[in-house]
Formats: sequence, C-alpha cells, structure tokens
Amino acid sequence: MSVIRLLGLASGLLWAGAAIAGEPMSGQFGDWKLDCGDEGACTIFTLSVEKEQTRPLYRLRIKRGPMPDETFALSFDVNGARPDHTRKQQWRIDAQAPRVLGEDELGNFGHENAFFVTGESERTTLLPALKGGEQLRISYIDALGAPHDASFSLSGLSVALQKMGELQGARGENIEAPEDEDKTAPPSRREMIEALGIPPPVLEAHRLTSACEDPQSANMSGAAPIVAVLSQTSTLYAIPCTRGATQTTYRLYVRDSGEIGGLEQLAFAIYDPRFGWLGTDSLNGVEFDEEAGTLSAHAQGPSDRHCGYRAEWKWQDYAFRLLEFQAPRKCGRNVRLERIYPEAMDP
Repeated sequence: MSVIRLLGLASGLLWAGAAIAGEPMSGQFGDWKLDCGDEGACTIFTLSVEKEQTRPLYRLRIKRGPMPDETFALSFDVNGARPDHTRKQQWRIDAQAPRVLGEDELGNFGHENAFFVTGESERTTLLPALKGGEQLRISYIDALGAPHDASFSLSGLSVALQKMGELQGARGENIEAPEDEDKTAPPSRREMIEALGIPPPVLEAHRLTSACEDPQSANMSGAAPIVAVLSQTSTLYAIPCTRGATQTTYRLYVRDSGEIGGLEQLAFAIYDPRFGWLGTDSLNGVEFDEEAGTLSAHAQGPSDRHCGYRAEWKWQDYAFRLLEFQAPRKCGRNVRLERIYPEAMDP
C-alpha cells in the first residue's frame, strides 16, 4: 500500500536569501547583477518585486558559457508555487501583446522549477524585445488552478548584456536551451499538488467551521495532514482534528479547481448498533491508498459517536462511494467487527 502523507509545505529553490547574498558579483547595472567566473562563463539576473515574507519568489536569469558557446540561455526560476507545465505561461513586455509560451517553448533544465526558453519562435526575437522594454510580467497558473504573476524590471538589462559582451566577446543574441545543464523531467500532477501543501482557503474553512484542536498545539504537532489527488480537478485534504493516545480524527475536504470550482466539507455514513446508520463529519485513522485510489478509516472501541468501525470508500465522479463497512453487533470493548455493508445485518 502506498499511503500519501504530507509532512510539510513546499520547499523552494536554493537561490533565495543567503544563497544569493553569497554569490560573487562582478557588477550591478540598474536592477540587474552580473557575475562572470574565471572560466569565462557569465550570468546576469534580476529578482522579482513579489516576495514571500523576506525571500524573493522569482528570478529572471540570462547566462552564457565560455567559448565555443555562442548562444544565451534564459530562464524563469520559481521559488514559490510551481507553474503547471501543462498550461501555458504569458510573458508580457510593457503594453505589448503577450507572448504565450507552452511546453513547446519552455523546458526544465537543472531543476524542475527552472523554466528555460527553448521555443524556436522566441529564439531570435525575445532578447531584443526585453532589451527595449521597461518591465516584464509573467503570468501562470499552478497545479490547483490558482493564478500567479511575476514582475521584473528590465532597467539595466541592456547595459549588463553589453558588459557581458565586452568580457566574453560579441557572439550574437540568440536564445537556446542551456548546454551545461541536463534536461529535467517535470513532476507529476500529484507531486506538484503535494508540494503546494494545504491551500489557505482550505485552512481557513477548517478553522471557521470546526471545533478542532489548534493544529499548532503540542498535542497536534505530530499529526500530519493527508493530501491526495482524486482527479484532474479534485483534491482531497484530510486535516487532523483531535488526537488521543491511540487515535487521530480528521476532517476531510474536497477542493475542485475546475471551471466551476469550490470547496466541500465531506460527511460520511457510519453504522452504530445502537442507532443504525448515522452521519459524521470526522473520521478516525484516515489513510489514502494512491495505487488503489481508496480512502480508508478505522476506529477502535466505543466512543460517544460510534462503537468502533472499519470502512473503505472510492472516489467516483464527484463523491466517495462506500465499498465496505465493518462494525460490531454490540457496543463494547474488544468486540469483533463484522461486515455490515454491502451485506445487511441479520434481523
């Protein structure tokens, strides 16, 4: 069984913060920094104005190796929510019509969050357009359908490129894939969604609509949420609600990132021998089997809500379908669970 458990939020690239501050710099030209190494390779870059806390979220980078490397490599580096590579990005220079770059025009090299321009349509035109502009705005959508924008100042780019040419020798202004970095396979949709963590709207709904324990408390710190991809548009989030000595309860939510979209808090049917079938908005011992695509839950012994159970569901179209439910015939500790559904209990 392959169980998906999210242990933390997304991690970014290593160029943020102290990593950038520690790089040797050959010069500052407007908003662009130039770094040329002893081996003859040069890089210029600028950071976006958008920040998450104190770290920059985006970097625009142009580099060229030593001779005989004749072309530039240009990358959009992301230190936040990764663009969904199956959707197109829009690169807009000032008020010009946006350039639409998809999988045929962008590729990951060296790192899955480094998007290098590789398209033939941009090979000879993009760099001259950037040199003549004042600002570049890159718009993209992440794996959950959320929009993002990165804004870059182009002030100083022309001077930085001119200085690079003086140091390396003039070689033209064409853009191609980097020669010194290997192509990197993009992550799967599941990997991209896991990296995004629990979206703020889900956390906010959980906080406002439940009487769960504080997830930041010492008691809840060891209980990890669960994130699971149900379909191309639906994602399951199971957030720990309470935690005892042996059991953890979860509240479950499904977020739809399709055309209509929305967030739904889930309710499930459980069987109690005292009252019959009941509804609940929390489940015990939740697990999700990625390979089978099934959600399971189990509770040991009686509580104020049930007498113990074991259940399994499978996502179908837009809801979870109950596959099997086991419960005791009488309420008590150390009782045997019997299959209640799909077979009915004896009268």
